[in-house]
Amino acid sequence: MVDITHQISPYNIKEGALTLYHAAQEFPAGTIFVAVVDPGLGTERKPLVVYTLDGKYFVGPDNGIFNLIFQEVGITKVYQIKNPTWMRQAGISKTFHGRDIFAPVAVHLAAGWPIEEVGPEIKDYLLLSLSPVKREGNRLQGEVTSVDHYGNVILNIPKNLIEELGVQGGTPLLVHIKGKKVKVTWGFTYSDVPEGKEVLLISSADFLELAVHRGNAAKKYGIQVGEVITIENLN
Repeated sequence: MVDITHQISPYNIKEGALTLYHAAQEFPAGTIFVAVVDPGLGTERKPLVVYTLDGKYFVGPDNGIFNLIFQEVGITKVYQIKNPTWMRQAGISKTFHGRDIFAPVAVHLAAGWPIEEVGPEIKDYLLLSLSPVKREGNRLQGEVTSVDHYGNVILNIPKNLIEELGVQGGTPLLVHIKGKKVKVTWGFTYSDVPEGKEVLLISSADFLELAVHRGNAAKKYGIQVGEVITIENLN
């Protein structure tokens, strides 16, 4: 059993979806993932089991947490959890479905119970809305998907699109943030710029990251998850 993280920002389904997608790529077929970022806990949102084309299982709420799994990996079947014998027998609370529903279902799957017994197959599941990445000439526009413990800002702009802009180490870029224009250096690591200076680089998950060397980029510019940022190559 691997505990991936408990550090997702509260209620941030998009950050959870991105974290889950990247983590899942490192595990083999047959792995069972339990993902609980669940602000709709206790409402009518459906509990799900997802079986993907690459042979993995995902257990959690129908709120968009599996959005990138659906889009990037592909699914074989999706089931709504309804079988009460797969759930906590001491009772189901309104506030702890991770314990009462999702974890017991994962245990049943790990024990080899047929997935079809968990409940009916469904086709109507939620797809999370993410702002698409836009490219216009030497500009890329993306959405902030997460802010980590250090205040580093992660966008949904992938590595391959950055490479298409032709940026190299030391390339000056203009970042449009909340009505401001900030000149930022392209780097490969945080220490490529002096302490306190901004740097753009590729994160460990191969997405664009805005950081301040030994500082907090999110706090410095008041950046929050969901905001749109534009990157412009000045060369």
